[in-house]
Amino acid sequence: MSELAEWERKVIEKLLEGDDERLSVLRSQLAGAGAASRENTGAGLYVILSTKLDARILRQKQPIRIDDVEADVPGLTHGAGFVLYIEKGRLTLLECYAYDEDWPDQVKQINLYFRGRGQRDEIALREDLKDSFVGHAESRKESEGATVTGTPRKEKATVFVVLRIDDFQVNVHGPESLKDAVSAVQVLPTLDEAMAEVERLNEVNAGKKARYFWLASRYYPHGRNRKGEW
Repeated sequence: MSELAEWERKVIEKLLEGDDERLSVLRSQLAGAGAASRENTGAGLYVILSTKLDARILRQKQPIRIDDVEADVPGLTHGAGFVLYIEKGRLTLLECYAYDEDWPDQVKQINLYFRGRGQRDEIALREDLKDSFVGHAESRKESEGATVTGTPRKEKATVFVVLRIDDFQVNVHGPESLKDAVSAVQVLPTLDEAMAEVERLNEVNAGKKARYFWLASRYYPHGRNRKGEW
């Protein structure tokens, strides 16, 4: 487990602002939390959180997500958004995402605000928290100093699709045949893999009137409209 970056901690603190006792419990978890791992997807950053086993927790009927904080970030023209996931009563995952831009390699400065740059929508926040209530800390002696690492089911993931365009189809039948000329070859989890595969396929198929390229997309393993499932 590594320390949370200063900006990561500030984002979570902003997401957990408020007088509600449930937010206070989650802030107490943050005090001893760290980053179990980080994954830069290109379009965003996933920070898997680790919290102390003896921390106070929430009791909840379903996973919670808080997503009303955005930020101005140097290098991102359209800023960034954030989603905090709470599962089994614990801080689990911080998702950071850019709007149609690559996530920067480093974040040093950040200007946080609630969505719309106004006051927080407290009604919407209470709705997010409505099926949770304050639980108790793990009381076993052996839990002292132990940590729990989040293992969330991600609501969505950035993937990279390798596509092929057949020049023959376009040249013979014209632009209206483009939908028949383009085909998806494979879906890969990282940009590096997609770029390497595109380069390999273009070399192997040189002179065959086909070109390969990649596009970033989103994968929703549980669909987009299944409430309560990530």
